[in-house]
Amino acid sequence: ITQFELRQSHRKINQYYRALQDTEKMLSTLINASPDFICFKDGDGHWLTANQSGLELFHLNPSN
Repeated sequence: ITQFELRQSHRKINQYYRALQDTEKMLSTLINASPDFICFKDGDGHWLTANQSGLELFHLNPSN
């Protein structure tokens, strides 16, 4: 692998990362705009996140 190829790969990875960040922002905005309770848990059942409607429903703040 040449240095040129490494730079090209690095640029592509950065582009994919920015696209992923944009998608994450869009999904977060959509989920938080929903009046329905939406939450995510991991495979072990630990809470990862909940939308604002869910937090208000259960009288929680994000740090709980």
